[in-house]
Amino acid sequence: MICGLLARKTGRPVRLINSREEEFQASPSTSGHKHLSEDGIPKGWDDCFKDTKVVNDNGAYSAKAPATTA
Repeated sequence: MICGLLARKTGRPVRLINSREEEFQASPSTSGHKHLSEDGIPKGWDDCFKDTKVVNDNGAYSAKAPATTA
């Protein structure tokens, strides 16, 4: 948005170059992921269970996994 405002104000092209960190902060993306969930109640209703597993495919950006997993 800042580039558009600056270009309009100056009447000239404006270029914005983000660092890698700034790029991840400015435009967060989600990685491919699967949610595998199983829940149930046994016959006697004595105990309920829920088992959930989340699998994320972060590709080359595993170091950024906490920031990109949404």
